[in-house]
Amino acid sequence: IVWLLRAKPNEEPVLAPVLPGVTVPLSDFVAYFVALLLAGIVHELGHAVAGVSHLCALEGMGLSIVVAFPTAYTELRSQDVD
Repeated sequence: IVWLLRAKPNEEPVLAPVLPGVTVPLSDFVAYFVALLLAGIVHELGHAVAGVSHLCALEGMGLSIVVAFPTAYTELRSQDVD
């Protein structure tokens, strides 16, 4: 859980958890899901490009859904990673 951080007492939180149906409207869930999915894919593509440019073998990439949120991963050959 992310603790609520306040700039000053009695102000709105600066940082709050994103909980569909609790802190953000449930109708926004699809938009958050797509945004997180695209951000994860671009982020992991960056890892893949960096690894391949340093001559690391790319063994795989993938997507999954963990507790309703999308995740992505890049797998490089462990012998190539220092």
